[in-house]
Amino acid sequence: MITVKEEQVHCIYKGKPINFKYDDIFAQTQDLIPVNPFVYSLMMWRSDVFRKTFEAKGHAFFCGKIGYYPVSKLSSVIIKKKEDLMLAESILRLRDKGKKYEIEYDNIL
Repeated sequence: MITVKEEQVHCIYKGKPINFKYDDIFAQTQDLIPVNPFVYSLMMWRSDVFRKTFEAKGHAFFCGKIGYYPVSKLSSVIIKKKEDLMLAESILRLRDKGKKYEIEYDNIL
């Protein structure tokens, strides 16, 4: 089981669109088929299958039955660089403001 996040954005792979068409009207993001990048926050394997596959192949990341579990946007923040840490810190500070932030946000809409 691998955690993923759902993203509804226009995506390109090797210079070609994967969830939209150039010939179509530019799709609204909410109408796009979601893409699912890995999050890595939680991964699980059946230990017996993992061990057998690793012994046979020397690797076992993708072994046995593979499933994906979407997590929330807040749970999907991956920290690899200083900017990622700064973003996570900003999110936590806003979250800690609680209802005050929610009220201000609701007034914007």
